[in-house]
Amino acid sequence: GVPVDNPAALDRNRRSEIMVWSWCGLVVLFYLVLKSFSLHYEIGDENIYLYMAWAAGDHGALPYRDFFFAHPPLHLLPGILLFSITGISPLTVRLIPVGASLVGALFLFLVAKRHFGRLAAATTVVVYLCAYDFLRASSHWTGINLSVMWMIVGLWALLRNRPALS
Repeated sequence: GVPVDNPAALDRNRRSEIMVWSWCGLVVLFYLVLKSFSLHYEIGDENIYLYMAWAAGDHGALPYRDFFFAHPPLHLLPGILLFSITGISPLTVRLIPVGASLVGALFLFLVAKRHFGRLAAATTVVVYLCAYDFLRASSHWTGINLSVMWMIVGLWALLRNRPALS
């Protein structure tokens, strides 16, 4: 908290806040530019998840009843919701891992900012979104992106004293 009776300090605090959010916005933009190179069809595991999400949304197929599914059902939920709104395309398929990664980055930023300050929060977003293995894993809908996102959101909720949400 900045005292309200000191407008210069309040203005400096506001500028710092704008700068850290702007920096994070630039990092997110850089991340999205890198991810734009993965906007194409891939041969791999994720295609079975795409089909299962489409089948569940299109004609009501249920995991564990109509097809074998080794993952928890939350893995399919984003695909079911997104495909029912937009249909399936390489862009919508890539939105799931990229979106989960960005949600995770936002909540990691909020945790770091609250507990360690603005500089640590900005650094955390850079390290998180630009790590080599993370960049590779966030190109495909394999489940790790969603798992990490749910863990980070759960950590945020726990640290905000919202145990039911975590």
